[in-house]
Amino acid sequence: PLLIMAAILGGGAGAVGPGFGIGIGLASTLFVIHAIVVLVRGRPVRWVFEALVAVQRFTSRADTYFLLMTDRYPPFEGDWPVRYEVDYPERVSRRRLLIWKTLMSIPHFIVLSVLFLFVLVLVFFAWFAILFTGRYPKGFHDFVSGWIRWYARVGAYWMSLTDQFPPFSLSPTAGPARK
Repeated sequence: PLLIMAAILGGGAGAVGPGFGIGIGLASTLFVIHAIVVLVRGRPVRWVFEALVAVQRFTSRADTYFLLMTDRYPPFEGDWPVRYEVDYPERVSRRRLLIWKTLMSIPHFIVLSVLFLFVLVLVFFAWFAILFTGRYPKGFHDFVSGWIRWYARVGAYWMSLTDQFPPFSLSPTAGPARK
């Protein structure tokens, strides 16, 4: 059920691996509305922005469940170890909205796609470690959580939820990158 819900909300891309595209999910529809509004007004409509953030928050929670980071079933709302927060921007750059942000995100998506292969291998081995020891190996956990973090930062930038260019980093303390 969680995979089906993540596919409906996220359009399927977030449920199967890295990559963004205009699909049939709720996030895709909201993104199109968001992009049109930002192109026309220069600032997002708050309810569309908050709905996009809520969908991204849920798909991030679902990703942590799929990647064995937790055994708790992810809720739509409420307390959860994974936080996905994006501050509402008063203005979003219109001139960078579609083409510039897509071009600047391509290197991130390429690296994230390659790293996703490593994530899959680590999760496979982590499954056995969890089965026999009851614990997720710390190094595996740090790498997978760093990948999720990086993926979320790039997604927020690409969807114009923020104009802050994401760093090429798995680190939780990485600051914004230079453009």
